[in-house]
Amino acid sequence: MMGVLLNELFQNIPNCMSEINSSLLAKDPLGVATYASRAKSAMHILREDQLAEAFSKIEQSARNGKLSVAESTFSNIHKTTISRINNIQESV
Repeated sequence: MMGVLLNELFQNIPNCMSEINSSLLAKDPLGVATYASRAKSAMHILREDQLAEAFSKIEQSARNGKLSVAESTFSNIHKTTISRINNIQESV
């Protein structure tokens, strides 16, 4: 059961990252907030608290109409998120 959950997370997180990026490019705060919330939840499940906190900041910034803050935060964590997901996936 845990393997199924982890596989779902490993597929979901890159999708969320792509959707956040697309939503930022489209200046769509609802899309940014929606996918940042999903990524935040996934990071909490993986106990990646710092990344969960960053996705929470992206979500709240988007909800408050501050897409430049959301974009900056997303840019700062993009590589780290992908790297952490790859490392976790390799260790499982």
